[in-house]
Amino acid sequence: MTSPTGRRVEDAFAAVAERQPDHTAIVDGDGAYTYGELLTRARAAAAELGALGVRPGDAVLLTGHGGRSAVLGMLAVLFAGAHYVPVDPSFPAERTALMARLSGAVLQLSADERTPAVPGLTTRAVDELGRGEGRGEGQGEGRGEGHGRLPAPAAGPDDLAYVMFTSGTTGEPKPVGVTHRGVTGLALGAGPLRLGPEDGTLLHSTLAFDASTFEIWNALLAGARVVAVPRARLALHELAAQLARPEVTTAWLTAAVFHLMARHHPEALGTLRRLTVGGDVVLPDVADAFAAAHPGTTLLNGYGPTENTTFSTLGPVTGRDRAESATLPIGYAYPGTLCYVLDERLDAVTGDSSGELFVGGDRLARGYLDRPAATAERFLPDPFAATPGARMYRTGDRARLLPSGALEFLGRTDDEVKVRGFRVDLAEAQAVLAADPEVADVAVLAERTGEGATLLAFVTPAGLDTAALRERACLRVPRHLVAERILAVDALPLGPTGKVDREALRRLAEPTARPEQRTSDGPQTSPDPQTSPEPQVPAGLATAPEPALTTPLPALAELWQRHTGIVPGPDSDFFADGGSSLDLMRLVEDVRTGIGVELDFAEVYALESYGELAGLVEDLLGTEAAA
Repeated sequence: MTSPTGRRVEDAFAAVAERQPDHTAIVDGDGAYTYGELLTRARAAAAELGALGVRPGDAVLLTGHGGRSAVLGMLAVLFAGAHYVPVDPSFPAERTALMARLSGAVLQLSADERTPAVPGLTTRAVDELGRGEGRGEGQGEGRGEGHGRLPAPAAGPDDLAYVMFTSGTTGEPKPVGVTHRGVTGLALGAGPLRLGPEDGTLLHSTLAFDASTFEIWNALLAGARVVAVPRARLALHELAAQLARPEVTTAWLTAAVFHLMARHHPEALGTLRRLTVGGDVVLPDVADAFAAAHPGTTLLNGYGPTENTTFSTLGPVTGRDRAESATLPIGYAYPGTLCYVLDERLDAVTGDSSGELFVGGDRLARGYLDRPAATAERFLPDPFAATPGARMYRTGDRARLLPSGALEFLGRTDDEVKVRGFRVDLAEAQAVLAADPEVADVAVLAERTGEGATLLAFVTPAGLDTAALRERACLRVPRHLVAERILAVDALPLGPTGKVDREALRRLAEPTARPEQRTSDGPQTSPDPQTSPEPQVPAGLATAPEPALTTPLPALAELWQRHTGIVPGPDSDFFADGGSSLDLMRLVEDVRTGIGVELDFAEVYALESYGELAGLVEDLLGTEAAA
C-alpha cells in the first residue's frame, strides 16, 4: 500500500473528496465549494486543459491571490499532469513574463481580473474552464517556447507539483521545482501541523509565497476547510477579524505581522487552536507574553526554505529551556526532514559550536530549473543519509544545536535577508536599481529592526528623484525587491581595497534613521514627535527644504512623522519618506484607534501622497459626523 506521504497531490485530494463530498473544502467572499464540487470541477477543467494542449510535465502560470478560483486552477493543472507556477497579480507584467520564460510555461490561467497578458501565451480564466465558455486572450494560441523544465521521470510523486521563485545573486529569480512528495509529506506527515476535518486554515498569503502551500494543502489533503480572506491587503484590524472567525482554527503569520497582532489584537490570535509564526526572527519576549496570556493557543515557531517545501523545523514556544538560549529556537527537525549543523569541511560540529545548517530528507525540491550549476552548488550529496543518492540543501543559515536538541538560528552566511517573509538577495535588489538608466552607481544594505528587515539603498548621482526611481522600479519587479528607503548621495564611500565601504554607508544613514530602525534588540517606543529633535541630514546626502506642515489634521501628521521620521507636506510619499509596508500597517491601526477612522489598507497603499490620505481621512470624518 502506498504511503500517504508518497502520493501525488491530486490523488490524495480525490481520496478525501470521495470520502466526504459534502464537507466544505474552501470558502471565500463569493461563496464556497464542497469537496465533491471542487473535485468535479477540477477534473472537468483538467480535461479542457488537455484539449488546449497542456501535457504531463508542462508548466502553467496561475495568476491570483487566493480563493476558490485559484485553488480550482491549481487542482486542474495537477489533474492534467502538469505543474503550476503561482504569480501574484500585483507583480509587474515584465516580472510575470520573466517567470513564464524561466519556467517554460505553455499557458496562463487567470484567477484574478488584474492578470497581465504574457506575449506568446494563451490566457484562460479559471472559472470558464470545464464550461466550454473559454476564450483565448493574449498574443498566441500555441504552446510557449520556454525550455526551462527539468527532466520529468515517470508519472508519480517525484513529478513537479509547482515551481516557486526565490531571489538570486545574478539579478534574476531562481525557479525552485517542488515535487508532489514534498507537498504530501508536509500535509500528511505525522507532525504538529497535521490537521483534521474539524480544522480550518486562513488563506491570506500570496500564492507566490510558499506559506500558501501550508495554508492550502495541509487543509485540503486532510479534509479540513480553507478560509480565504476577501482581498490581498488587509489592515491589522481586518486581519484580526478574519483570524477570529469561528471556523478558523489554524493560521500562519510572518514574524513581523505576529509582533503587531500580539501587541494590538492578541484576543484575535487567542481564538486559534494553533498558530505558527516564522519567516524571520521572532522576538522571544513577545512570543512568551502571548503564550502565557493565551494557553489555549499552541504557538509554534517554524523555519524552512522554499527548497524544502515550506517547513524544515518547528517547535513550541512554551516549555523551552530559557537558559539554553537568549533567542527563540527555531525548533526541531520537522517529520520527513533531516537537519545537520556542519563546519566548512562538511563535518558535524561538536559541543555548542555553530556551523551552517543543512537540511535533507524526502521533501527536498528537485533543484533550480535549467540551472545545473546553481543546483549543484546548493543541493549536495548527503553523506549522513542511509538512502543511496540522497541529497542535502545548503541553507546559508548559521545555527547551533542546543542540548535539548532544538536548533538556534544565528543569522546568514551571505547577503540574503528576509523582507516581509520573502527571501531577498541584496545582489538582486541592487541589480533592480542599477538597471535604471538614471542611476550611475548603487549599493543596497539591510536595515534590521525588531520586526524584520527593510532595504536601504544609496544611489548616485545626488540629484536623483528617489521617489520617481522607486516608482519606476516597482513597475518592473515585486515591491519586496525594491528598497523602501533610497538616499541619493554624491558618491559611494570606498574602502582601502576599492570596494564599497558598507559600514561607512551605515554611518552616513544612521542620523536619518528612526529610533526603532537603529535598534538590534527589538523596536523601542516611538518618540513623541512634538518633543523629539529634528532629524539631522548627514553630509553627502542630497536633500530638499523640509515641507511646511499644512494640514487641518495635526494628529494625522504626527502619526505620519512617527512612522517615517519626516514631517509631511501635501506631496509627501510614505515610502519615499522612509516608511515601510509594516509602518503603513501601523499607521492605519493608529488612525483607527487615535482618530477614530477605519481605513481600507489596500486603498491607503495605493495613495500617492499625504495630501490624498488627509483628504480621505477628512472625508470619512465628515461622513461619520453627518451620520
